[in-house]
Parts: sequence; structure tokens; C-alpha cells
Amino acid sequence: MKPWSLTVDSVMKELGTSKKGLSESEAKKRLLVYGKNEIKEVKRFTGLKIFLRQFSSILVWLLLVAALVSAFLNNFIDFWLILGILIVNAILGFFQEYRSEKAIEKLKAMLVPKVKVKREGKIKEINSAYVVPGDILVLEEGDKVMADARIMKANELKVNEAPLTGESVPVEKFSKPLPAETVLHERKNMVYKGSSVVSGNAEAIVTATGMNTEYGKIARMVKETKTEIPLQRYLSNFSKKLSIGVVFIAAIVTLVYILFKFSFIQSVLTGISLAVAAIPEGLPAVVTIALAIAVQKMLKVKALIRKLPAAEALGSVTVICSDKTGTITKEELAVTKIFTDNKFFDVSGIGFNLKGEIKLGKKKIKVKQYGSLFETLKCGVLCNNVKVLSSKKKLSFIGDPTEAALIVCGLKAGIEKNKIEKIEERVKEFPFSSERKMMSTVHKKQEEFVVYTKGAPEIIIKKSSYILLGKKVKRLSEKEKERLEEVYHNLASQGLRVLGFAYKKLRKFDERSKAEEVEKELVFLGMQAMLDLPRENVRKAIRVCKRAGIKVIMVTGDSLLTAKAIAKKIGLEGKAIDGNELRKLSQKELEEKIQNIDVFARVTPEDKLRIIEALKARKHRVAMTGDGINDAPALKKADVGIAMGIRGTEVAKEVSDIILLDDNFVTIVEAVKAGRNVHDNIEKFINYLLTCNVAEVLVIFILSLFKVLALTPVQILWINLLTDGLPAISFAFDPPRKRLMETKPRSELLSRNLIFSIASIGLVLTFSLILLYFLSTKLFPELATTVLFTGFVFYEFLRVVSIRYKERMSLLANKKLIFAIGLSICLQILLLYSPLHSIFKALPLTLSAWLLLIAVGSLSFILTIFVTKILSRKENVAG
Repeated sequence: MKPWSLTVDSVMKELGTSKKGLSESEAKKRLLVYGKNEIKEVKRFTGLKIFLRQFSSILVWLLLVAALVSAFLNNFIDFWLILGILIVNAILGFFQEYRSEKAIEKLKAMLVPKVKVKREGKIKEINSAYVVPGDILVLEEGDKVMADARIMKANELKVNEAPLTGESVPVEKFSKPLPAETVLHERKNMVYKGSSVVSGNAEAIVTATGMNTEYGKIARMVKETKTEIPLQRYLSNFSKKLSIGVVFIAAIVTLVYILFKFSFIQSVLTGISLAVAAIPEGLPAVVTIALAIAVQKMLKVKALIRKLPAAEALGSVTVICSDKTGTITKEELAVTKIFTDNKFFDVSGIGFNLKGEIKLGKKKIKVKQYGSLFETLKCGVLCNNVKVLSSKKKLSFIGDPTEAALIVCGLKAGIEKNKIEKIEERVKEFPFSSERKMMSTVHKKQEEFVVYTKGAPEIIIKKSSYILLGKKVKRLSEKEKERLEEVYHNLASQGLRVLGFAYKKLRKFDERSKAEEVEKELVFLGMQAMLDLPRENVRKAIRVCKRAGIKVIMVTGDSLLTAKAIAKKIGLEGKAIDGNELRKLSQKELEEKIQNIDVFARVTPEDKLRIIEALKARKHRVAMTGDGINDAPALKKADVGIAMGIRGTEVAKEVSDIILLDDNFVTIVEAVKAGRNVHDNIEKFINYLLTCNVAEVLVIFILSLFKVLALTPVQILWINLLTDGLPAISFAFDPPRKRLMETKPRSELLSRNLIFSIASIGLVLTFSLILLYFLSTKLFPELATTVLFTGFVFYEFLRVVSIRYKERMSLLANKKLIFAIGLSICLQILLLYSPLHSIFKALPLTLSAWLLLIAVGSLSFILTIFVTKILSRKENVAG
């Protein structure tokens, strides 16, 4: 079937559907036949692949060769020990990677978008995976097209088909048939999966889903590639540079041992073991694990991370640019005041509840007795795209909450959308645009046409030439326009969201007419003002941001007066400017002034881009919220793009890094805290791992200069297994420290302070271990190597204590870390006091040896705390 060449009726007949859509039972049958509406991805990983990946390192291969050489020379104990330790390491690495891959897959499963379909004559919102051929898609501005479909009816519909055709210019669509030979990019009566609605709306019959769509056919030919996380790439590069230094030292150690007449095999094995133990190959993998854990934590506070790097990046932002409506405010909108016919009417009621009355003063009125009031309310109901899902006392809606508030206000006056649309049928819509700041619909009423318009009051007033007073239309003078603007400013200054309404009668109407031809010489009707209170705890969250060194900027399309009133309530006390003033500033002027601006009102999408650019020029890292299709460029431009989960369009969600499931500003602040915690935990892991590795390399290198084979290869690998395995990974589960949101944001992971700390504490550990070895050789020479071997395991855990001391966190704060350390200590003690000690060329330690370990360990701990105090003081002075 070539649906573009058939009439709408023929396509419906072929697919066994109707204008009312499929029944639920039929949709379920078709789902079994056609399968889910999904693009099947090439499976990126399997358990076996992940396990084999643990052996991909060249150093691991060298160690395997060394093990085989040991077996060849009949040294089977070393062969089995090396092999065993490598397998245990691989199993640990496997479980870590498998867990993070599963977390990423789970995240992807949560990102399935919703779509609106018509079934059994009712519009329903369903998971896009359950769309089937024959379904009727209901498309609106900002929607992502989730299946191939033939357009039934279109209203000013423009679609971006760049993912399929490569052309970024939106394509205007219609419903008439086309020749069968029409090529893909010229099929203007079709919409395709992967494209997005730029403007207008439509209904379309689904013709193909999943892998049968044009997008699916392309996906078959494209193999998915794994994208490396930027932070992971950074640490991977750091690991490679560090590896070069470690391999160089390991090579020197090997040469020194050979020169001092140690066994060639023993020398090579020691050098390779040292390199394997000291190179932090697990560093990039741990980043993925830490971020995957953070994703789960952020999900608990209603922040859905779409891209893993955002989990950490959010923790380093210095500016949050937030929308007002629905993010800072509740968006439980209710019309509270109406101005029309030079009178103020009060409306009672909360949110979308139908309980409420319209009063003039204290007197309850009959709306139909006030002509201009009735027309104002009717205009709000008809110039409206909200879908009413039920007719119970508390209605539910699909669509914009502002429009829903207008529907509810109309219902309080007895004006029902469904009934009135049968009398005044809609024939055309000019959708809202941020440039025009208004929306119009054209309706046929008997032999004439009526244009209903709503939008920003200052624009509606400007476009009006007449005014309806009672039931009479009069010419609107400039003086009266000024009076209307004063009324608007008065309402807006009370923190109310205000919309203006107008209409115009036409004898004839040409569907090809442009908005600017229709939206002029209007008859002004009135204004409806809505109360939208700030969310609970927003003021407190903004105070937290200020303490944390994060600037909050309100960026809204609402009026300057309304924005300033809300800003005052939530504690934003900086300068406030509107879009007109912003556009008069050069980019350089904006960069100079932006530090003192807290509110931007009446902004366009282009203004948002300029704001981000100005902030970035001041070296800020910016998080930007958005919900509309026009917000997509700003969300992409920001360091962290945050889309709204409830009212956000699918296009905005797709380009974002994070989706707020509750559209709440407080959630952003909680997610920032979780992001900072990720940064902290990765830093702690690096701190612990590299400090211990520095000590390992230096001790073995220094002792090699004294002709001492400090540790055997299997002892080095055992230390690596106990200290670099579970204990290091457990840092990813650390809770946030108490004063986490009272310090400035940090973007560097390997800061100068951290590198200095690693080097300083690494030298303290090196000194302690060398001292321990030489004291052991004097007191009990036969136990010296075993004491050093055990000292490595125990003293590396002292680094955990010093890290806890620095951040003033209880040792018991992370039970997983305590368990991991306890397990490692138990395994070391088991090794010393079981037959295993002979295999590892170790001896059971005496009480005297343990006392020496404790004494030197205490000295090491005191020195570590002393150095930590000095470094902390230096950090505080620098901060």
C-alpha cells in the first residue's frame, strides 16, 4: 500500500479503522500481530562480552604470559595463584560493569515518550510503544512523531523532517492525495517517525510502526556505537598518561632486580605485577558505576537523567536559569479576576475544581446578562486546544494548564466547550507563536465567520480598534487603550498571570489567509487574570543555591510586572528587565550587566540563547530549563538542559540532559546536591586509589635500590585485589557530606589540591611502610616481608579514615564500605593463619609483629591527619 497516493477514506478502509480510531480490544489484537512500536537496537553487550573485556588490557595479557612461563618452569604455585587472582579480579570487574550496563538499559526503558491517540472516539495518552497501524495520532506543536502516518486533516502543520531527509527547513503538510511515484521527501501528506511538529496540529492514520517505518529501515543499516562519557574519556586519558610513568618505573625496578642478580623470571613477574597493581585501569569504569548509582538517587527526587554525564555536570553548575510558570510556581492555575465592560468580576474556586462562582462585588450574577463578560469567557473556551478527558466534578485535561483554567472558568459560567463548538465550528487555527505572542481560531457561525483571539494583553490591546461594552461595539480610543494597559499593569503587579481577549466578525474567510491579515482591527473583549502561587520550599531552595554559590535567574515569557511580583515573593532581589530592554543591549553590554540581573521577562527563544552565551562568556556553567519546541536550541546550548516532564514537549525532552518528572524547581536543587555528591565520591575514589598506588610504586622502587625484593608478584596482586577492589568501589555509595551545599561549585575533578593531597599522603604512606620494613628486619628478620605485606593492606585502609576525617563524616556512614574493608581484613588474616600463607610465601605474624604494625600505623595515622589538616586549612584560605 502507498498511503500517500490514496484518499483518507481509502487508507482507513485498507487499515480497517475509522475517524473515531480503533477500539481498545482491536488495538490489543494488532499489538500481538505487529509487535511493539520500537526500534530494535543491536544489543550492545552480553554477559560473555563483558567478562572477556576484563582480559583486554595488554598488562593482563603480559601477566598471563608470565603465568604460563612460570608453569613452563614448573613453578605451578605461582602459575595458579596469578591465574586465580586474575580470574577473581575479572569476576569483580564483570559484576561492576554488568550492573552499570543494566542501569543504563533501565534508564533507556524509562525514556519511552507518550503520544496522544484517538480510540473509540476519545483522545487518550498512551506509551508510544503501544501505537499500532490504524491508530489515529493527534499531533500538536512540539510533539515527536512516533510512527509513519497518513495525514487526515492538518491545520497550519509544519514538520521538521531533518532526521530523515537532512533538510532542517520545516515542511508544510496537507491531506490531499499525491501521485504514487512521489519520493519520500516530497510526500507532504505523510508524517514519519523521528520527525517533529514545529507548528500547527493534525490528525493522522498510523500506516507503519517500529522497524517497518522509514526510520526503522534506516536503523537496520546502522549499527549502534557506544558513546564514551566525557568524564570517562578525561579519566581514561589521565590513566594512560599515569600508566606511562608507572610502566617506566616498573621497567626500572625490573632492570634493577636483574642487575642485582635476582631471578630473571622473578624480576619480570614483579615488574609486570607492579604495573598491573599500580595502573588505575578501573578508573573510567568506576565513573560509569558512580554515575549509574547517581541516576537511581536522582530518580528518587523526581529528576530523570537522560545522559549519564549530566548526573555529575549538574553538580558543577554556577547558574540555574529557570522558567517561572510551573517550575517556580505551582501552575495550579485558577482565574480569580475578570476585567470587561469597565468592571472587575471576582471568580471563586481553587485549581481545576468546578466549585466556584462569578461575582460583581459581593453579588452573584447571571453571566448571560453581561454581554461582554459572556463573550470574554466564550472566547477563552473556543480559542483553546485543551482536551477535556472527563465531565466529573474535578476535570482532567490534556494540554496547557493556562488553557485548562480558562475552560474551568467557562464551566463555572455554564459555557461547555463541546456544546458551543457544535454551534460555532472551528475551521481554522493560527497557533500561538512566541513572536506574535497570541493565538487565534476561526469559527463558522451560521452564515458568518468569527475570529477569537487571546494572548499577551499589551499585544491584544495594540491590535484592537474597537471594544465591546455591554452588547455594543464602540471605537477604542488611544486614551482608552492607555486605561486598559493601566488595568493590566495593576493586575500583573499583584503577581497574577493575565491574558487579553478579542474577537472579530467576518462575512467571508479564505483558509489561505495569514495570521497578520486576520489579527488586526479586533474588538477588545476583556482580560482574565489567574493566580499562580510559588511552590512550597522554592524560597528556601533559592537560599540554599545562594549559599552554594549558585546564581538563580528567572527567565519567563510572562510580563515584567508579574515576574517581578513573583521574584519578590521567592527572594530574587536583583535587577529585572524585559525582552525589549534586553534586545537593546549589545552582547558585550549584556555580559557586563548579567551578573546583577535576576529576572528576564517577555523573552523569546533567541533571547534565551543570548543569555546563555553571556553567562558562558563570564565563565559560568549554566543549567537552563525549558518546555516548548522553541526552547530546544537553548537546552542544547546550556551545559545542562533541563526539560519539564509534565508540560514539556517531546522535542524539548529529547534534546535535554535531565527531565524533571514533577516540573519543580526544588527538584533541580536536590538534583544539584546529588550531582555534587557524585563528584565528591569519584574524587574520593581517585584520592584513595592513587594515594595507595603511589605508595606501592615508591616503596617497591626505593627498596629495590637496597637490593630488597620487597614483595613477591603474587603478594602485589593480592594487595591490589583486597584494596583496589570492593573497598575502592564502595566510595560510590557514600552519602552526601553535611556542608555539601555550603561550598562553591567545582568543575575540576583532578584539582591541584587533590593532586597535592595524593602526593603528600602517598609520601607519608611510603615513609611509614619503609620504616616498618627496616624496623622489622632489625627485630624479626624472618617476618620482615610478611609484615610489609600486611602493612600494605592495613595502612591503605588508614587512608579511608583520613578521608572521612577531612569531610567530617562518620566511619559508619557507608555500611558497604565498612563491609568491604572488614572483608578484606578478614581475608588477609585468613591468609596469614591458614595453609594459604605458604603459597603466598608469607608467615603467621607474632604478637610483637602486630604491635610493631600498630605502632607504626599509629604514627602514620597521626602524620596523615596532620598533613590533612594543613591541606584543609590551605583549601579554606584559597576558597
